[in-house]
Amino acid sequence: MRLLRLFRKLPRLGSLSPAELRDLAAAQLAILDAHRRVRSRPLGELVAVANAGTTGGPDVENRREERNRGGPGRTDGSGTEGPSGDAVPTAEPDAERAGRAAWAVLAASNYGLTRPTCLVRSLAIQSLLRKRGLPPGEIKIGVRWQDDRFEAHAWVEQGERVLGDTRRHVRTFEPVTDMTAVRF
Repeated sequence: MRLLRLFRKLPRLGSLSPAELRDLAAAQLAILDAHRRVRSRPLGELVAVANAGTTGGPDVENRREERNRGGPGRTDGSGTEGPSGDAVPTAEPDAERAGRAAWAVLAASNYGLTRPTCLVRSLAIQSLLRKRGLPPGEIKIGVRWQDDRFEAHAWVEQGERVLGDTRRHVRTFEPVTDMTAVRF
């Protein structure tokens, strides 16, 4: 059944550029590798390892100045947004490359071989960012109660930007600030 859905979507692949096809293939491989990592490691260890050596980007004052100048973000639906939650145009090549990586993972998640969880998508985005020589950002995990259910969600933040999700959505979760204290 899943394979049949994939074949129905093949004509859409013809409309993609060679660079987009390469991004999509790299994203699918990153998702499969992230699935493997999730299954092979305890979750608390996995998040700590994924975020090891990441930097939070510029300090708060620099982020404010960046935001006032029109800051990083994209307007093409790639899942990259500025701090206000609205897509913000940018000419920054690294922001564009990060946005393309997030787009590729989201597209592979929707049309690829598997339907990964938010954690797997976040690990895949981080992996692609590292392979492209970009700052990998930091995987954030948040929790919330909704309709009498406990929910958790993972996403990637690169400085003030949210990659592969929307600022509006991630704001509905209360971030877990210290994952080192959590044992899964």
